[in-house]
Amino acid sequence: MKKSILSLLFVLFIATLSGCVMKDTPATEPTTQVSESYTFYAAVTSITDSGVLYVKGLEVNDINYRGKFAVSTTDKTKFTWRGTDISITDLKPNDIISIQFSGDVQETEPASLKADRIYYLGDRLDKK
Repeated sequence: MKKSILSLLFVLFIATLSGCVMKDTPATEPTTQVSESYTFYAAVTSITDSGVLYVKGLEVNDINYRGKFAVSTTDKTKFTWRGTDISITDLKPNDIISIQFSGDVQETEPASLKADRIYYLGDRLDKK
C-alpha cells in the first residue's frame, strides 16, 4: 500500500514538474505592432482641392491640439457622419470635426499630420 501511494505521489510530482518546465512555443505567424492613434476636435477653416483640411483645434482639446493644423487626407482616409460614409466635399468651413490620426505631427506652421479618419459631428462653429 505504501509503495502504491509513493508511486502515485512520484507520478503526480513528475507530471507537475513537467508542466512547469515546458516552454511556450513561438507563434507561427508574426504579430503586427498596432500604432497608437490620437483624436482631437477642430473647426474647419478651409479645404484645398488637393485634399488638405486647414483646421483650428477647439478649446476642449489638450493644449497640444488647440492650434492650427494642416490635415492631409488620402484615398484611404475615411470620412463619416453618424455612421454613414461621406466625402471631403461634404465638409464646409466652420464645420466641427473629430480628427483621428496615428502618425507623427510635423512641427511646422501650421502643424501637419495625416488623418486616418475624420468624423463630421454635425455642428458648426458659427451656429447660435
